[in-house]
Amino acid sequence: MKCLTAPGDNALWFMYEPVLMSKKTFSRLTKPQQDALLKAGQKSQAYFAKEAKGLDDEMVKAFREHKVEVVTLTAAEYDQWLKVARESSYAEFAKEVPDGKQLIDEALSVK
Repeated sequence: MKCLTAPGDNALWFMYEPVLMSKKTFSRLTKPQQDALLKAGQKSQAYFAKEAKGLDDEMVKAFREHKVEVVTLTAAEYDQWLKVARESSYAEFAKEVPDGKQLIDEALSVK
């Protein structure tokens, strides 16, 4: 491997791993239960973000130590990459996968 695109603000991929509960089920919880669940979610989100950053840093360090070029995309470079992806692989995915365009749009809307 000669080059790694580093994770970060302009990364090419992300992982979105939500904990899901139906609104109907959530509504049946008591107010203290709802508050506890929301507070736990916020705490776990902050913890994961902190830990993921540390793991990202370790990964970049390991690649650099093995003489792999590590590239961090600028916002402009990311936008160029996204334009190419929309015109190629995203368009193909939208054509081939049922509701593919909606899935791509929803994934890209996550901030």
